[in-house]
Amino acid sequence: MVGVVPVTTSLTLGGSMELRLDMQQGNYIVAYSYPYELKQAAQANDRQKFNEILAQADHDEATATDYLTQLRLFLYIRTFAGVGFDYSVVAFKIGVFGQLDLDFQFEWLNCDYLDSWKYSMAGPLSTSMDQEMFGADLNFSGSTGIKFLFKFLFVSYEKIFCSVGFQFGGPLGEWETIEDIWADNKTISGKPVARVAMSNGQVMYAVDVGVQMEQRDYVDAAEQEWLGGQPSIELFSLDEDQGVTDMLQSGAYSYPTPYCPTTAR
Repeated sequence: MVGVVPVTTSLTLGGSMELRLDMQQGNYIVAYSYPYELKQAAQANDRQKFNEILAQADHDEATATDYLTQLRLFLYIRTFAGVGFDYSVVAFKIGVFGQLDLDFQFEWLNCDYLDSWKYSMAGPLSTSMDQEMFGADLNFSGSTGIKFLFKFLFVSYEKIFCSVGFQFGGPLGEWETIEDIWADNKTISGKPVARVAMSNGQVMYAVDVGVQMEQRDYVDAAEQEWLGGQPSIELFSLDEDQGVTDMLQSGAYSYPTPYCPTTAR
């Protein structure tokens, strides 16, 4: 309090941290010939020349595992100075406020399987041999102005009479490249891929190809013949001792046919 005028000030500091570890399938090309020519084209980021040389080279397509580490730090500062009072359930004040937000995001992408004869199929060609990449996205924002606040129990009213803000920052390093590579490897032929971790530690990839009509044109390729109904075929007697032939049906869709393995009892 200054004289008879009540004065109130406040300072609030806070923040949070988030760490994420992710993995997904990485698609790459293994070249067995023309390694020097392919490397030169990749370093020059010449996609057309790279594709021309690759068409003549002996190569295979393969998959491995990419690892992405993400760290996010969020910090904020809130200040206020004015006249009035502010208690836990009652407040009546007007004054100058200020706030500052710091949002820092960092990413590390590890593709240990890449080298001078293995090239990633995702992202720009110039980074197709990079085993490690780092990028950051740093953003600063804040504002200041004059604010009025009234609060009584569960009822509150806030009014900002004027304010001015700022925001700057952006991606650094290979942030955008990492984002592009991670997005490209989540698709197969342009279709999104969902990665599901199984209880046994294996990873299953599901491709969303939408609704499609299953083709069964092969059914008309041969005459359908059902070999069941013979006298020797009886219920629960599908075994070698009964003399039943292994093939019960031919020239038809196989999945509706009951399957009985040789180890069944």
